[in-house]
Formats: sequence, C-alpha cells, structure tokens
Amino acid sequence: MVNGDEVCGVEKLAKIPIFSKVASLAAAMVTVTSVEAQNRFGQLIDGAQREIITVTRHGRTAAFIVSPRDMEELLDARCRRSSAVAEMVAWSAKAKKSQSPAQASARAIGR
Repeated sequence: MVNGDEVCGVEKLAKIPIFSKVASLAAAMVTVTSVEAQNRFGQLIDGAQREIITVTRHGRTAAFIVSPRDMEELLDARCRRSSAVAEMVAWSAKAKKSQSPAQASARAIGR
C-alpha cells in the first residue's frame, strides 16, 4: 500500500475547491504504528469517531480505522461510481451502434 496522499495527489486536489475536504481530511489524520494500535486499540476506536486513523507497519500504511459513518459514505461513493461507470459503458455501446457509416469510417481513420 502507499500513503493516501500519494494515491489521490492530495496536494493537487486541494487546489480544486470541491476536493478541499479531501485535503483537510488527509491533514487531520492521526498516524500510529501497528504496535501502538495494538496497545491503544480502544482509544483509537474512540478517536476514529472524530478523525481517520492511519496504522503503519514498517513505515508504510497498513490499514485505516474509520467510523461507521465514514465507512458508509465510502461504500455509498463506491456504489455511485460503479453505477456511473456502468451507465457510461452502456451509453458508449449505444452511441457506437447508432453512429453512421461516415462516423465509423472517420473514427477508424483517426486511430
């Protein structure tokens, strides 16, 4: 796994207003080692109700501890994304079938 900042380019996203929340969440994360997580698990569960907890092992992100509300939001976003991708694939297939021979020929030449 890689650090969450590296995955989504938090610094770049922070410059886009709609993604500023992502940047603030990344900045607010608490990071603990796996040994600390074992020793303070109850405290970390309580802390996860307020902020995302990052657990590292050997200096790399190994896990996240998130609140049930945050997890529901993540799963909902994943579901919406999957639905949007399925709709786009269906639209693309429909558009491809309905193109004229001239459009298909122009598309083939452009490749």
